[in-house]
Amino acid sequence: MTRRVTLIAMLAALPLWAQLNQNCTVSVLNRNVQVNADGSWVLPNIPANSGQVKARATCVQNGITTSGESAFFTVPVNGAVNLPDIVIGSASQIPVSLTLTPTPVSLASIGQTAQLTVTAIYPNNTTKNVTNASTGTNYTTSNPAIVSISPNGLLTAAASGTVVIQAINDGASGIITARVTLASADTDGDGIPDSAEIQLGMDPRNPVDAQEDFDRDGLTNLQEFNLGTDIRKADTDGDGLQDGNEVTLGTNPLLPDTDGDGIPDGVEVTKACNPLVNDFAICLPRAMQSFAVTPTTFSLTVNALNPLTSLQFSVRGTLVDGKTILDLTSNSRGTNYASNNLSACTLDVVRGVVFAGSNGNCTITITNSTFSATATGTVSSYFLRVTEGSVDTRRWPRSPWFRPRTGDTRRWPRFSYREVVALAEATEYWSIGGDTFRGASKELRMHPN
Repeated sequence: MTRRVTLIAMLAALPLWAQLNQNCTVSVLNRNVQVNADGSWVLPNIPANSGQVKARATCVQNGITTSGESAFFTVPVNGAVNLPDIVIGSASQIPVSLTLTPTPVSLASIGQTAQLTVTAIYPNNTTKNVTNASTGTNYTTSNPAIVSISPNGLLTAAASGTVVIQAINDGASGIITARVTLASADTDGDGIPDSAEIQLGMDPRNPVDAQEDFDRDGLTNLQEFNLGTDIRKADTDGDGLQDGNEVTLGTNPLLPDTDGDGIPDGVEVTKACNPLVNDFAICLPRAMQSFAVTPTTFSLTVNALNPLTSLQFSVRGTLVDGKTILDLTSNSRGTNYASNNLSACTLDVVRGVVFAGSNGNCTITITNSTFSATATGTVSSYFLRVTEGSVDTRRWPRSPWFRPRTGDTRRWPRFSYREVVALAEATEYWSIGGDTFRGASKELRMHPN
């Protein structure tokens, strides 16, 4: 089962976090969230089985797009994590796929080793060796009791059997099969070594049990031993197809999604799709059971401190198996966005972001194939007029923050004297989004624009 975690970016030293603000969007494993004005952000429901990943940020300010990324970090299981700083400047490419060599791997003795080489392929068709863990690559083995793997991709044989080795780098993955055939005793001559029969709960002196089918999946115990599947579990990878059916179809009984398109093999077969080819665009309309967008209502407030207020949508599709939930937020996943009032709500239709325009209401329609959902929003703007002489520079240094008027227990944002002066010098309007605020000697009152 895929476990998920919440990522929390807390405030760090101001010089670093000053680079991130509400004009930025942070992405981790194709999950996106808009950054708060203070540079903080929270991104829930991140898969915790993808090894080392990076958080990437894209910022659009005054028509200029900048980007940056964090160092690699590991997503913990069922918890929250404070992340490394995201530094704006440059961001590395995300690989689209990984290739592993040699393939297949054959080992013949306990302790024998084989070194994997992992090559990342990027969107511009360049390649890079990412074998070492320092490059962000993580390895898993389907059965470490048969073959273990080191952080840098060194395989070591431990017992007879077959395993699937997976390498993951920044969300991209590659898979190979490794088989260990030990020259150990096979008393009953059934093709399964005595040591493996004992481990599997079989009788090393009974040649018949190798031809039995304990889990009734259409494969003999000997076939399952050679494939690395579970002799007592009809659907080893839990994708909805029994192991015997997968062998007949040519899918991998150790991988729930053989073609890597995000739709499990069982769902693809049920919906007459091809589980051996990435046919996501064709299969998704058949495989999707429900379609949901969050938030369904929103309010955006524009002011001088937040001139490019925006909101990131999250789009999820639940498949017919009832347990697979896909992130469909990006336009690359077939999702389209439309606004009925572009003067109030403009859109980044690629990332699924709505930007505040002029005052007004809007309805955003989100569609993917035959599925549709809407989100309704309100855009408003508020400003404080700064008149000549309203900032007393002689007294402000002794009271460097705006504070609520006496008796008001509500919490309001605080702005430094320097920020106020800078805004007052730049424009006759500036905004803090609330009510009457009092400085050291002057009172500034909120007025709708």
